Amino acid sequence: MSDLIERAKKIKGDTPEERWIEANTVLLLLTDALEQKDEQIAFLKGELEQLANFNPEWDRLQAAQSSLREHMAEIARLREALYRIAWPENNNSRNAENKLAREALQEQTDD
Repeated sequence: MSDLIERAKKIKGDTPEERWIEANTVLLLLTDALEQKDEQIAFLKGELEQLANFNPEWDRLQAAQSSLREHMAEIARLREALYRIAWPENNNSRNAENKLAREALQEQTDD
């Protein structure tokens, strides 16, 4: 996953068309990775719900919460990379929004 983010940061090409093709390729790969993470998160949320409602095995619950936090952080990084590719002119103003979103996410997962 991080290799895709690094690839997105270093998009190169001799012509605008080559850069556009590379950017679109990375965008599609990141989108696929994001969809996979969303599926994993849905599964983990289901696990958390089952543990919280039916079988309070706290070690499993804590492990699932930790895993969920990791996946959510990865999604935040992927979304940030996608935003950089799609709207490179807005990167500076977007950093503050991303920080706020990550902080809000952390607060949600801490509960």
